[in-house]
Parts: sequence; C-alpha cells; structure tokens
Amino acid sequence: MAFLIVLLSVFGFVYSDYDCLCNYNVEKSVLPSPSSQVQPIGYLYEFDCKELIGDFSSSSTWVQIAFEHKIGYIENDAQIQSQICPGDPPLEDKVTTSTVRTTVKTTQETSTRATSPATTTITTTTKQSMPSIKTTTKSTSKEPVTNITVATLKTTTIKTTTTTSSTMQPSTKITRFTTTGVTSPATTPDISTSTFNSTHVTTSQNVTTARKLVCPLIIQQAALSERSFAFVNDDNGKCYELVTFTRTWSFAENDCLTKGGHLTSIKDVNEENFLSNHVQAYGSTTWIGLNDKTVEEHFEWSSGDNVGYVNWKPGRKDPTKHSTDDCVTIGTLSGTWDDESCANYHAYICKFDAVADNGTHVSKPTYPTLSHSSTSSSIAMIPSTTSSTERLECPQNVLHAASTNGETTFISQERRICYELVTRHKAWDNAETDCQRKGGHLATITNSREEQLVYHYVKSYGHNTWIGLNDQTREEHFQWASGVPVSYYNWHTGRLDIYTHKFEDCVAMGPRTGTWEDMDCLYNYYAYVCEYNAVTGHQGSFASVDGNTQLCTSSVRHLADRDNGILGQFERACYELIPNSDVSWQHGEDMCQSRGGHLAHISNQQQQTFIQSFLSRHSPQHAVWIGLHDTRIEGAFEWTAGTSVSFTNWISGHESNFESYRTEDCVAFIPYKNGKWDDIPCGNTFDLGETHPILCQYKIPLSPGIVG
Repeated sequence: MAFLIVLLSVFGFVYSDYDCLCNYNVEKSVLPSPSSQVQPIGYLYEFDCKELIGDFSSSSTWVQIAFEHKIGYIENDAQIQSQICPGDPPLEDKVTTSTVRTTVKTTQETSTRATSPATTTITTTTKQSMPSIKTTTKSTSKEPVTNITVATLKTTTIKTTTTTSSTMQPSTKITRFTTTGVTSPATTPDISTSTFNSTHVTTSQNVTTARKLVCPLIIQQAALSERSFAFVNDDNGKCYELVTFTRTWSFAENDCLTKGGHLTSIKDVNEENFLSNHVQAYGSTTWIGLNDKTVEEHFEWSSGDNVGYVNWKPGRKDPTKHSTDDCVTIGTLSGTWDDESCANYHAYICKFDAVADNGTHVSKPTYPTLSHSSTSSSIAMIPSTTSSTERLECPQNVLHAASTNGETTFISQERRICYELVTRHKAWDNAETDCQRKGGHLATITNSREEQLVYHYVKSYGHNTWIGLNDQTREEHFQWASGVPVSYYNWHTGRLDIYTHKFEDCVAMGPRTGTWEDMDCLYNYYAYVCEYNAVTGHQGSFASVDGNTQLCTSSVRHLADRDNGILGQFERACYELIPNSDVSWQHGEDMCQSRGGHLAHISNQQQQTFIQSFLSRHSPQHAVWIGLHDTRIEGAFEWTAGTSVSFTNWISGHESNFESYRTEDCVAFIPYKNGKWDDIPCGNTFDLGETHPILCQYKIPLSPGIVG
C-alpha cells in the first residue's frame, strides 16, 4: 500500500469520474421496473444527472440508473444523454449490488529521448493475478496511441509511460466496462487494444496537448438560463453570447460587463463574417459595442478596442434623427451596420475570452453546428423538453412576452400546461390580472409532481413567488384562481400566525423548501408563476402557419423588429400586429400609414380565417383595430385601404351594443369571440377612451413562395 502511495505521489494525482445519465426533459419518470404501466418511484427534472447502471445504447428502450439506493428505469428518448460526471457517484443514490466497477487512473510522461517501445506498469490493491495488456506503438506515426481495456478488477492503478521524440504528442485511449463477477485468481484475462467508449483521462502537466476552446462556465450557464446562444471563434480565441432578449444598448452593455466582457467589438472582415452568420441564423437586428455617445461621429468600442474596421449601411445618416442615433447594430440581411437610438430594444452579442476545455459543461455534450467558410463554431442551445411524438409549447403571445421581458417558460407534459415565471414583483391581484391578460391564471398545483416542477424554477430564482391559491372569499376556505378544485396542499409549518393570519389571504411558494405560506395580498410584492393551456408546436416555430414573413419588405421587418411587432403573411399581404400599441383607431391608422400600409382589410372568408388563427396565437385576449369604419356617413362602412366591402363578420346586435350606433364608428376584430367584428367608439386623438392594439396590412411584391 505504501508503494502505491509513493507511486501516485511521484507520477501524478488520481482523478476519478463515473458514467452518468443526464435528463434534458422538464420532467422524466423513474420507474421500479422496465414498464410504463407501473407507478413511478420518483422523477428526474431538467439537467438532473444520475449514476448509470450498465451500458447505455441510444437504441435501447430502457436505461438503468442508481436512484435513492434502488435501481430505477428510465424510458429512453432523445432528451436523455450518457455523459461522464466528475467525482464519485452521490452517496444518497448508491446501490449495493454485485456489480464490480473499475476505476482507471492514468498519468503520462514525455521525454526528449528517441522513440522507444511503450511500456506499461500496473499496480493493484487486490490479490488477483495481473491481467495481460496488449499495447501497440506504430513507429511511423507521430502520435503513438496506447489502447487499454480493463475488466473485472476491483481497484486498479495504471501508469503508462510513453517515450517519444520532442515533436511527438502521445495520446492514451482507455476503454472501461464492468462485469458482475470477479476474475478468479487462476484466470488471466486477455485484454485487447480494441476501444469501445473512451473515458475521461487526466494526464500529468508535462504532456503538452492542444485543448479545444470553450466559453467560460459562467457563460455556458447564462446561455442555458437565458435561452441564448454561446459559441467560440477558434481563429481569435474569443467566446460570444448572442442574447435574444431584446434590451436597450446600455442594459446590454451592463449585462455583458457583469459576466466579464463587453458588447462585441469587430476587428476585421473575418470576425464580421463569423458574427454575421450567427446574426443571420438568429434573424433579427443585434446590438454591437460601437457607439458615439461621447462625441458625435467619433465612434469607439465599449471594450476600448481600437476602431480599425467599420461596415456602414449606405445612407445611414438620417438628417431628421441622426444626432440622436448613437449606438450601432449589425443587420440580418447584408451584415452592414447602422446607428440607432440607444433606447431601442434589440438582441445583443457579448464578447469574452475563451478558455481551454477542462471537461466541465453545463449543457448537452453535442451541439448543433453552423457551417462557415473559414471558421468553425458550436452553438449551445436550450434542449427541447418535449417528446418526439408531440411537441407542446407555450402560446405565441406568452413566448413573445417572456422573450421581451426576459422571463422563463416551461411545460408540464402531464397537465399539458405552459408555465411562465415572471420575476417582476407585483401584488397578488395585479399578478393574477397580468396572467389573465395573457389568457391564463396564477399557477394551480394539484399534486407533488407539479409542485416539484414549479419548485425547480422557483428554487433557481431564489425568492418567494405567488401561486394561485387564496382564501379571499372566505377565511380558510382556499380556492385556486383558475377554479380547479383544491386537492393538494404543502403548507409551511406554523403558518397560522394568531396576530396576522386573518389578513393573510394569498399564497406564495418559498424558495428554500418549496412549502407554501399565506401572505398579505396587498402589501407583499412578489414574483409570480402564470399558467396557460399549452399548444401543439409546429417544428419549433409558427413559421408554417404564420406564412413566409421574409416576403415582407425589409423596412417592415426592420420596424417590426424595432417595435416588437409580430409579422404574418397570407396571399399578397403582410400583416403586422403591434401588441404594445394601445391607441385610438385614428392613431392606429396613422401609424400603419407611416409604415407604408393601412389598418387591415378583410375581403373573404379565407383572409378572415387566417387573421383569426394569427390573432388567436398572438393576441388571444385582446381586440385589435382593423380598417373598417363609417366615420364619414353613418352606416356606410368603408375600408381605409379603399377596397370595396364585400365581406363582413359582425357580432350579433353590433349596431347599438356598446353605446349608440351614432358613436360606434370604428371596427375591432375580437379573437376571443371567434373572430367576430364589432363597431365601437373610435377613441380620440389623445389616445383616451377606447384604445386597442393595431393590425397593419402591407402589400408585398409578386414573388415565389407566397403562402395562401
């Protein structure tokens, strides 16, 4: 034993990993046997990893893991991955079985002597016969390889010494597997050099090998939590994060600073082409670090780098607003740059120093790769959290709000529910109103599985969070805001405070234990979790049902990007919903005209069906202005675009169902009433009275690929 300690101290330290299975579904059942008909013994949540029992094959139906001192079974799907986890398996999951595991520790040395045959030394703490090892070194190769397979040993330390010339870089590949028996002392297993799945090997520092560059761990973690893209440029050794939350330029720069970087600088055309590929793949204008906030037309990078290269968009100097356009974006089509108001909202690219890959990752081991002409990169993305047979996702208006405000959404496959964790603090009633405005309610929790799912995100957030339970109607008679019957509680111990309890009518989940506490509804301001009915996805986006929005003119796409507008295309029309524009009818028409169109006009049932479908996805709880009106002659309706009125879809009794037919001169489209139309007061020029979001319509040139 003393000899073993001396040997390890001389030739390097011991490093131990274990095979693990990592889950990228939001929730995955752990079963006591390989059958979907049995009750689960527990659950894995997103990013949970457990020790892998036996071999893993992507074609296997069931996979075994160590789970709370038992062998659990996971049904295989595309969102679970076999990985190498650092350290030892968790004690709380350790399973006592007859399986004998092998731990391989390897060190290497390199000298400057001439090439000689590779030698291998094995020291073991067992009294078993030494296994035979076959090693091969090809003298004609500049990278001699030693392949080792070790079996049926309890604890084995292997020291491999390879002597090469100073220009050679030896590498070692080790295959590890386990058996359920122990090799008899009389048996000497024959271990060949064939390799199955290589394990992680730690080499001594006197071996020089080129390591892959990756983003720092903090950036990998940010990319996961922010649903952003992280990628490395091997040519300049830089890591970039493309954050898709739209923010002002100053907010974006501060966010990059807190992570250890700046908004990106661009040194030359090669770096610009590299970044432009990613911006085009993302599909929206993006902030970079160039600005002239200090002195007009004296541009500088926020990082302090020298400005040696620019790629301005032709005609960027708009005489009406150029003096206030101080911050620079890179465009999606040509990759040229434009200066805009720093108060505009865009995605942004942060830039950091890349680091050598040490084997520690927070995301899936295989990333989708973008092809580039001169560089290679990998994009780390949030993995899909749904099954391959049916993809559920949040309604598009919820996704849009979450993306705009930097919030988190997640799915419960069991209840077919979309959740949104909103981190802006509100009183309980205001939080419920916000959820209702987007078509939902504060979250309902009906069992421990749902609670664990919601708690997973509340715990990560770290603060008290409102849910939908309350007893505002009658003391201690709790009900869910959604109206679902109450069948499950998880109260915090000692919640019934004798002094304040009768004023505490709304329930929050705590971040430390996930238990519930009733709080004062009015004076406590917390984050909150909304829930909505999930919808069936369309290959990750609504492109197939919203039409080909690339047919909209570049100016329309630019304005939609700037104002968070949502685009759709049908037949020869491009539609833009501007959801945050609660304005009067005339103000809405003026806005559409200033952008090159009119409030939407509908000429047939096909157009009506498309718009109803479009608004049901993107504005299900809000009526929107369309272009029909009778402001000139009472009862003589006309479209602002000048087209003839050949189709209508009035709600029953629309003539005087609001105030009076004499004041109801402008028409709104109502998605939550099956797309019916109603004539209502127009509001006034100061956006007082009746105000709504607007649906603009633009002509698109005749071209191939038009939907409808």
